[in-house]
Amino acid sequence: MDTKRYNLLQTFLQNQILSDTLTSQQQKQIKLQSKHFQIKNNFLYKIDKRNDKNLLRVIRRYEMEPVLYMFHNDPTAGHFSVDKMFEKIRDRYYWPQMYENIREYVKTCDACQRRGKSRRNELLHPIPVHSPFYQIGIDIVGPLPRTKDGNRYIITAIDYLTKWPEAKPVQEATAEQVAIFIYEDIICRHGCPTKILSDRGTHFKNQLIDYLV
Repeated sequence: MDTKRYNLLQTFLQNQILSDTLTSQQQKQIKLQSKHFQIKNNFLYKIDKRNDKNLLRVIRRYEMEPVLYMFHNDPTAGHFSVDKMFEKIRDRYYWPQMYENIREYVKTCDACQRRGKSRRNELLHPIPVHSPFYQIGIDIVGPLPRTKDGNRYIITAIDYLTKWPEAKPVQEATAEQVAIFIYEDIICRHGCPTKILSDRGTHFKNQLIDYLV
């Protein structure tokens, strides 16, 4: 939202005062618009049209870029599509022309343009499983902001039958760390899996892992 409009609404809701520099028509517009907003902890919030009990933090222009980055580029985000980003952001924030701004932001994302869109459309095929930890999926999340212990990655695994998850923070995403994780957190706890599904990265597809399993 334009900072000037934000400040006018905030001042009116807090003090019921409007600037003398505004015309009578402008003052009327602010009063009508203010019915859809509230002040909470000294911030301006808009009442959600879909649920009047939900308040949406109003974002000023200079605050828009950090919000878009957080929901798209942050390591915990997933470079979501325009529609997915819009669904997530509109549940918490509000500013005019939100959808158009999100679409433009995604369109100018270098990583998204390099990756492109998948052109293949195939039917989903069910994956048969026979017993707990017969088949697991494994992946590495990161790099993330480094913790005080020096960890930047998380090795994750999930059993396809029970959906039981296992996870371990590590400093580096190496084949050795993956092998230790599979041995200590999977084999020693649940037995040796028959199948391990991964993205076939070098830390998963190597002689060390092949020898272990």
